[in-house]
Amino acid sequence: MLALVYALALLALIVLPEVPLPPNHYLMVIGIDDLLIAALVVAVAASVTSTGLSIDSSIKQSEAQADQLKEQARTKRAQGYAEEERIRDLNRRRLRKMREAIGTSGVRADVGTPLDTLLTEVGNAEKDALNVRMGANYAASQANAAAVDTLRAGKIAAAGAGVRGLGEVASLGLSGAAALKGSATSKDVN
Repeated sequence: MLALVYALALLALIVLPEVPLPPNHYLMVIGIDDLLIAALVVAVAASVTSTGLSIDSSIKQSEAQADQLKEQARTKRAQGYAEEERIRDLNRRRLRKMREAIGTSGVRADVGTPLDTLLTEVGNAEKDALNVRMGANYAASQANAAAVDTLRAGKIAAAGAGVRGLGEVASLGLSGAAALKGSATSKDVN
């Protein structure tokens, strides 16, 4: 609690110089070491808060992008299935017209060349429909893989922000220790 009071007093001194300070007897109680410690505590708290916000931002951003990519995957898969069904329907109509044409010509459709032609067309129609499905599934798989990669990238960025924040805190600690040591040395000289 005392560190918070020191930190607020230091902030008031730095940020708001026109604000009257507490009576002198309060300032006499606060030594330079205490002010340095309070400043260090404020700096560390600010660094930790900034790091936490950066980590949270990285993770939330990657999750939002991953959700968007997963939705794209679902959409691509649904569009592919709809296109597959449309192609199957077109091929059914085309094959029905083919059978009708063979039937009206008087040729037997259950043997020979007409049967071979009809079976070949049925096979080709099925291949077309399955190719559309495979293309849609591939596109959906690509979008899902991109979603996974986006989540990983967000976690890596968050880890990087955490390491950077740890480095900042360590740097602040070393700077504060050096300042306190310098303050103690100047007191010894006087």
